[in-house]
Amino acid sequence: MIPAHQEPKGSGPDLAVCLNAYSGYSLEVALAQVREALGWRSAELDAIDGLFCHIDLDRVTSPVYRKGITDVFTDTGVSCRAVSAQRPPVDRLDSAGVARMTGLVELTRELGSDRIILGAGTDEASFRQGIQVLLAIAEPLGLVIGLETQGPRQLVHDSTCVNLIRSIDSEHLDVNYDFGNAYFALDGRLDMLADFLRMQSIVGHAHFKDAVRNADGDFTLSPITGHIVDYAAVLAAIHTQPIPVSIELPRRMILSSGTRRSAVPALATVNGDLAASIELVTGLWRQAHTRDSTPEAPA
Repeated sequence: MIPAHQEPKGSGPDLAVCLNAYSGYSLEVALAQVREALGWRSAELDAIDGLFCHIDLDRVTSPVYRKGITDVFTDTGVSCRAVSAQRPPVDRLDSAGVARMTGLVELTRELGSDRIILGAGTDEASFRQGIQVLLAIAEPLGLVIGLETQGPRQLVHDSTCVNLIRSIDSEHLDVNYDFGNAYFALDGRLDMLADFLRMQSIVGHAHFKDAVRNADGDFTLSPITGHIVDYAAVLAAIHTQPIPVSIELPRRMILSSGTRRSAVPALATVNGDLAASIELVTGLWRQAHTRDSTPEAPA
């Protein structure tokens, strides 16, 4: 069993497990696996409409319903690092979407988290209008909206979004750098380490993914080992400017289409993937910490 989650400063990064890895299982089962099978205490709640979602989005505006969600976290002893809600994107929010998003923002705060992860979308004018509405909801609660890097036609997909984010000029808005989304959409034609370093100053959270190519040439998600990016170098960079990280390994995800498989992986498979990934990430973090804290030999 992996040791229980500790805050960074040597033993490991501020690391959470994305619950979308447990897609097909209830929230109660997912959190119990994180706490008991993995020995971990920090999770990212998935609330992505039509893809990965462990809550009822139609009921999230109800304080009573939200209380039930927070009780599940409390009862299992797992904290919520962030809420991930990239669908629908900000540029497509109507009045009903704003009401639902308000409920999600309130749930995020009630869970004790300070971060909600959203998708920006493709239309800049609509995005700018929508993000101001959401910031007006999030800022009084002390929440940060992290915009996820996504595919190449999205407003936020790589370091080219830096000027857009800075132009909004809010300390409650930053980027969730996803080590995978744009890479997969571009069929591997993206140097994610270089891209991340170019925009690190506006990144407040990261998703770690990994994948291998199958016989058909398509990517399939895998435990984190460093197939798609040098995670030792990534963690060395993060060690100098610490940010929270979530391991995101939804095995049901079909990367080529952005859809979900009907088959649900066995819990043993999910837990094995996550345990191996946690072990590698925390090990690389310790290496980075050791390098930074070892005194230089006298000349």
